[in-house]
Amino acid sequence: MSSQNITIALIRQTLQKVRLLAVRLAASIGFVGREEAAYQRARRQAMMLLDQGFHTGGVSRANRDQLLKR
Repeated sequence: MSSQNITIALIRQTLQKVRLLAVRLAASIGFVGREEAAYQRARRQAMMLLDQGFHTGGVSRANRDQLLKR
């Protein structure tokens, strides 16, 4: 897909509204991008923690086979 520049004439008020809208959209897109990046970092960290597992302080007094015999 190729792009092409165009020139248009706008009323000053319309041009100001378009500029404000462009600034708002750019800010919104930037916010969404930062939120997505933060989510991905948190997700990676959570997955690493799950892969490592957690030691809850308990002590296993029987192994798996012993527990299944009960």
